[in-house]
Amino acid sequence: MKKIFVFVLFAFAMLFLVGCNVEDLVNKYAGQDGDSGDTNANTDNNNNNNDGGSTVSDDHKAEEVEEKLQTLINTNGLFLRYEYHSKDSDGEEETGDIAFGADGEVYYILTGDDECYFDLSDDTKFVIYQKDEDEWTKQTIVYDEYYTKDQAQEIANAYTMMVDGFMTMYQAYEGMDAVKTSDTVAGRACDKYTAAVSTIGVAVTYTFSIDRETGACLKWDISGVSTEGSGSVSFVCKEFKTNFKITLPEATEENLED
Repeated sequence: MKKIFVFVLFAFAMLFLVGCNVEDLVNKYAGQDGDSGDTNANTDNNNNNNDGGSTVSDDHKAEEVEEKLQTLINTNGLFLRYEYHSKDSDGEEETGDIAFGADGEVYYILTGDDECYFDLSDDTKFVIYQKDEDEWTKQTIVYDEYYTKDQAQEIANAYTMMVDGFMTMYQAYEGMDAVKTSDTVAGRACDKYTAAVSTIGVAVTYTFSIDRETGACLKWDISGVSTEGSGSVSFVCKEFKTNFKITLPEATEENLED
């Protein structure tokens, strides 16, 4: 998945440029070339792309969405499975699955071939389940003055954020105007947003679909073209469950080294 995340980082770098004001950036470099005409053309193109636009944050506010998702996790559990696909101009392609499940204080993570559970439901210990080929093993960390439940929660959050972050991916686009339409993903009604950004020989198009009920991002696609080539990355939710219960696997206990 290395290429996927490299491209995603590139796309977010483009968003950073937008946040820093693309027009000012283009003006700066156009001025160096002594050609201010291109600046006006780029500004006009951006205005045209935003005709009929909609600001995502007006429809799906970050704090409200996070609260809705956390409520689902705490009360009924939540599970999402995404299928990802990447492709570049060299013809290289990559596909796979990413999944996130949460049932109260028990979490399930799937990234490609890596699969694990984090169990924080016991206030006295933290249990980690990992799968190696077809065998499950578990490690138990008993809380004490040197290792607390809060620290265990931080570890679990670091792992889950890599996956559940896709559900709130759209937050990076909140300040951008986008063309709003409708979509259906995993059988759920969504608001679909499309935005395009171009500057200094790079053009990127962002498309993402947000579940109307929960605000979870269920589908997004980033495609870009530059002088170095082109590439695209897409994530599409294939399963969405709001009544999800986790049954922990039978596992062999592993002793932690002191």
